[in-house]
Amino acid sequence: SHLSGKESFRLNKKKIHTHNSHDKKRVVLPTWTQGKWDSIEVRGADLTYRSQERMTTYHMRAIHSPTPGMFHAKVVTECGDKGYACLALQPRHAGSSAAILEMKIGQINTQLEDATCSDLALEDPL
Repeated sequence: SHLSGKESFRLNKKKIHTHNSHDKKRVVLPTWTQGKWDSIEVRGADLTYRSQERMTTYHMRAIHSPTPGMFHAKVVTECGDKGYACLALQPRHAGSSAAILEMKIGQINTQLEDATCSDLALEDPL
């Protein structure tokens, strides 16, 4: 009967292919963002963000900066989503000298030209 028996599932983490490191016009994220933050790690043009809410990890590479603090980024998630989004990074200062990294990610689009970088586009982020 369809009501008897048991079923088991195995979840495997997908391997993420690293981006080509030989980009000619390489965009680098700002110096002050580099390093490990709470759920974010920034190295050069690459940003890795672990979202507890969405239970996935976002791997992003900045490819263009239309305005200071905003970047068009290639996005790959460990859930298999791929595309392009706007990535906004702003410093926020708390207390005397402690800095806070404020990050916003726009909607992930399949085409780079659909990844709009504007304050309005970031009002409805992921």
